Amino acid sequence: MLSLPLLMAGQASTPGLPATGDPILGIRTSVPSWEQLRGFYSSHPRRRRPRETVEHAGNTLIFRARLRDGLRVVFMRPSAPGRYPSVLCLHGLRGSKEQFLRLVGGRLLARGLAVIAIDAPFHGQRRTPEGDRMLAHMLAVAGRGLAQGDLAASVFQGDSGRAGAMLYEAIVEKGVRDAGVALDFLAARKDVDSGRIGVLGSSLGSTMAAILGGLDSRVGAVVLCVGGDPTLPLLDGATPEARLRLAAVSPSLFVSHFDGRPLLMVNAMLDKTVPGNAADRLFAAAGEPKKQVWYRGSHTLPSEALDQAAAWIAAYLQGQSTKNFVKRA
Repeated sequence: MLSLPLLMAGQASTPGLPATGDPILGIRTSVPSWEQLRGFYSSHPRRRRPRETVEHAGNTLIFRARLRDGLRVVFMRPSAPGRYPSVLCLHGLRGSKEQFLRLVGGRLLARGLAVIAIDAPFHGQRRTPEGDRMLAHMLAVAGRGLAQGDLAASVFQGDSGRAGAMLYEAIVEKGVRDAGVALDFLAARKDVDSGRIGVLGSSLGSTMAAILGGLDSRVGAVVLCVGGDPTLPLLDGATPEARLRLAAVSPSLFVSHFDGRPLLMVNAMLDKTVPGNAADRLFAAAGEPKKQVWYRGSHTLPSEALDQAAAWIAAYLQGQSTKNFVKRA
């Protein structure tokens, strides 16, 4: 059995859950209240702005800083002085902040935005030998069950020891808290317009982005690339002890709390990692304004989709119309 580090220390224990299911969400079992879900992601102490290094790269300034618990951030903005709208970028499984910045950072900077990225737990500069072993185990479990076309669901249903499921939950839970720390970093900066902050997540990072958007009102707009909610149906049949933790990583229970902040979902028609029903489930749970666009392809989106996503979030954060920015491919 693989051991899971104490990522979950100090988290809430499972309280009593409501007695009824939720027919709107399509599940029969009880759903934790919003107060319970918010309490699960308890607030973190805000710390002083850390020391940082800065380098010039053409017309871009690149800042690097180390926050709490070894969390490192890369913050990039145009070199001209000013207060910039900013986008927090959250990568997917097996990715890194550098890899995701190569995909989307230039697209956002070119539109006059600042960009910040962090590594998810056990990824990038936070990799460890034990973390690599646990990720390999989780992906092996997923690979055995991926014929059903749903990576996360296969992790939860195909591992009798729950090591893979526990790792998935831990990455999302701690990743959301880390993303809140990154928002603190942005809010403390004089070169950031703290009233214009968006989040762009991809795959597993989209789960974190959706949860963060529901929890933190500092998030003004959210883009979810190849995202969905594969875990919500698993609440049916889960033990009471497992139900709150499953609910806490089910983004459908959070997007309904965006309270008028806009959401764009960009999905792929042939995606076998996050299937269409998981994407539609998450989109249906969100309130307006929202938009979902589908591209032909698999879990890797084409460049056009990333361009459109960057244009959409830039338009919202800069107060422009988004009517013509995203079209169905």
